[in-house]
Amino acid sequence: MKINNVNDVLPPPSPGTPKPNGGAREVAPNAAPASAEVTLSPLSAQVAEGLKGAEPTFDAQRVAEVRRVIEEGNYRPDPVRIAEAVIAQVAFTAKPQVQ
Repeated sequence: MKINNVNDVLPPPSPGTPKPNGGAREVAPNAAPASAEVTLSPLSAQVAEGLKGAEPTFDAQRVAEVRRVIEEGNYRPDPVRIAEAVIAQVAFTAKPQVQ
């Protein structure tokens, strides 16, 4: 299976579809000015400090291996592993419910 550019598989826009604005950014009417100051929480500062010097998580060799397996048609996703990862992500990002 070959993975193509998403633009190669999407249907062309129908007549009357708004065209992209050439990369110009649209600004919401009540958007903060570009010079707005952002203050991070102490926890976010700790996370940022912990990430300093961390190794990047991108593994080009692993990507090449997965690409090869997919192209050969031998990729078999593990549904249990995927489900566990989804559950872990939801549990990590879920807001606690106050009773």
